[in-house]
Amino acid sequence: MAEAVSLNLEEASQIAMSLVNQGKAQIAMKGNVSTALFLRAALDRKTGLRTGRLLSHVATFDMVSLNRLLLISDAGVNIAPNLEQKADIVRNAIGVAHKLGILEPRVAVLASTETVNPRIPANVEAAALAKMADDKAGAQEVDRTRALRRRDLLKALPGAKGFLPEE
Repeated sequence: MAEAVSLNLEEASQIAMSLVNQGKAQIAMKGNVSTALFLRAALDRKTGLRTGRLLSHVATFDMVSLNRLLLISDAGVNIAPNLEQKADIVRNAIGVAHKLGILEPRVAVLASTETVNPRIPANVEAAALAKMADDKAGAQEVDRTRALRRRDLLKALPGAKGFLPEE
């Protein structure tokens, strides 16, 4: 019988990140640990998960009614990312999808309108990310994705009417 070990949340977070770093675990789950402790462990220079790329958040939802996982990124770690940072966020989310067994994830870049309006930077950058995917000009995994506009996302998720506000 295994011996019970008592750890505080900071130690538990550091051990979890170290196990992922060493390849002994595939993913670190935050659970009930505070965000500050979790990120401190993830960013630790010795045992953390630093890769040289931008750190971003990926939330995973098991959409039972759709028989699939839905990943949403970045929900607050990067407050105002530039275009290159957004591309890194997409790459990170694709990496998480791959670790979860989703070999060809569909990527939706959401912006306020489907038509590109040069006065709305987020729309211009969403179009640029979609173009990276379409032209295979994006780096690494971005060029293997298909960026979907909002209307296409609704078509891609059967039963998702009302999932996003329709225009």
